[in-house]
Amino acid sequence: MNAQAPFADLADLAQLRETYKHDKAVVLNTLANSWWGKAAIGLEYLLHRTGPMSMAPSQLGAFTRSDSTQPHPNLEYHVQPLSLDAFGEPLHSFPAITASVCNLNPTSRGTVQIKSARFEDAPAIAPNYLSTDADRKVAADSLRVTRRILAQSALAAYMPQEHKPGVQFQSDEELAKLAGDGRIATGDVKAVPVGKYAKAALEKLGAWQAAEPKFAMAESVRAALTLVARGEAVLGIVYSTDAKVEPGVKVVGTFPADTHPAIIYPVAATTTAKPETSDYLVFLRSSAAKTILEKYGFKFLISPTT
Repeated sequence: MNAQAPFADLADLAQLRETYKHDKAVVLNTLANSWWGKAAIGLEYLLHRTGPMSMAPSQLGAFTRSDSTQPHPNLEYHVQPLSLDAFGEPLHSFPAITASVCNLNPTSRGTVQIKSARFEDAPAIAPNYLSTDADRKVAADSLRVTRRILAQSALAAYMPQEHKPGVQFQSDEELAKLAGDGRIATGDVKAVPVGKYAKAALEKLGAWQAAEPKFAMAESVRAALTLVARGEAVLGIVYSTDAKVEPGVKVVGTFPADTHPAIIYPVAATTTAKPETSDYLVFLRSSAAKTILEKYGFKFLISPTT
């Protein structure tokens, strides 16, 4: 087998997750967010082997067409009686459902390439989701199909309200962007430290090849953060300390520490430093400095001297 020759012409199904708030129905959000609800779930399973603990999250499936020109159903739905911002995040505190829809006949094609003979090294996987105009059109249409379904009179009693992506997004371009055709903001991977760390992490995870075409490279980490806050990029790779002080963004994931070089801020006095520099260095080793730095998300790597 030639490790340098990628497996090409591969297709995968991208799930687009839409969430809708509603009234009256009891869902996992409301049950799992209280001790009595968790107790009820456990007791139902213990006594009857039924309930949420006995089944997969997706409890309803359906097939339909993205538009009337399709010769046969090309969309598949998985509907879950729960909602969350991202996998691994806690359930929302409000009652809601998630309708996940995917295009069963994508024209986008990806690759998988073995990087080395070491089984520990992850392969380079480039799914290239939504890389064709046809797939982006189906993605936008599928979000509209979900809206039509939830607007049916049979569901009116539950008063569904679109939570994600949001009714303000209507055009093909907006919906395709929300489905995954947006840009990823970070620093210039050749010149800006955060960009270099981002590239290293993605290469370690085998995702750089897929992510590179989507990158919007900025001259600084704050400039990249601003692109996300303004909605000009759907995702950003920045330092967690910067994201923490920007109210216009939300952290949806963190790279494992072993996927990139350690991010350390060293400090030292130069030969031409002013006299007050020594006082500043003493302050940086104090408990007061440690408290301030940790408040903003930094880790203190030395023991305070005062």
